[in-house]
Amino acid sequence: MATPIGHGLVGFTCVLTTSKLDRRAGRAAVVVALVFSIAPDFDFLPGILLGKPALYHQGPSHSLVVALVGALLAALIIRFRGWSLTRRFWLIFLAYASHIFIDCLGPDNREPYGLPLFWPFSSAHFQSPIPLLPGVHHVVRTDASTGEWLRALVDWHNVRAIGIEVLVGSTLIVLVGLLRWWCRRRQAA
Repeated sequence: MATPIGHGLVGFTCVLTTSKLDRRAGRAAVVVALVFSIAPDFDFLPGILLGKPALYHQGPSHSLVVALVGALLAALIIRFRGWSLTRRFWLIFLAYASHIFIDCLGPDNREPYGLPLFWPFSSAHFQSPIPLLPGVHHVVRTDASTGEWLRALVDWHNVRAIGIEVLVGSTLIVLVGLLRWWCRRRQAA
């Protein structure tokens, strides 16, 4: 599981892959991509209100069905000047799904291990057999208190994980930016 920093960097990469970044639509697209790239973790909010932040984490909000339905609804509501419904849908879906994909690449220390990718059609949970990202240490129990949850986040492992996320996310942004530049240059020639 990654932090909002790592998810946000990958969300910004989603904007680069779907946008020409004109001023007005570009700013709005960046904000929308950042919000939707961390949106699956909004499942912490009801748990925080109940004093058990991890209670609902890694549930249905981390499924591809919620990503599809949520992206479609959001694309119908959110408008960017000059953007079609299809283009808005793909930006939002890519940003949301990137979160799920990244979380599948990290370790999971709490049962049920992995994510319910195909909820509500399947209760199976999926996770990379070999963690490719260090992930963030969270509490192991879903009934852990808010204090326990916060104490678990303050950890040197998590600082290291954030550093790796920044390095990987920034590298991805640079690579996509260079690819965009190269494509524009080829089109101009």
